[in-house]
Amino acid sequence: MVKDHGGAQSELQATAKGSGAAAQTTLDQETIKRALRRAEQVRRGFDKAYVADQGENHSNALTLYDRLLLWGEYEKLHALAIKMIPVTEAQLKQAKVLAGD
Repeated sequence: MVKDHGGAQSELQATAKGSGAAAQTTLDQETIKRALRRAEQVRRGFDKAYVADQGENHSNALTLYDRLLLWGEYEKLHALAIKMIPVTEAQLKQAKVLAGD
């Protein structure tokens, strides 16, 4: 997952150049708050919370990629979404298995 995400981030940044879209390079406040909550949960079952969070994160990523598919003005972002959807779907499936869904 780390390898996939690192590669996707690098590819998104390269692909976004010239599109008018800006690739996020810092964490937003909500993500920081969630990370701090996860740190607090280490004593109380981090693994379970992490797996649940991964389901939400990958579901949100699929929503983002669906939006990129609709944004047909920039072909490279459209192609990136097509490439990343199956990877993200597989990761979401893995997260659901780990969560027992």
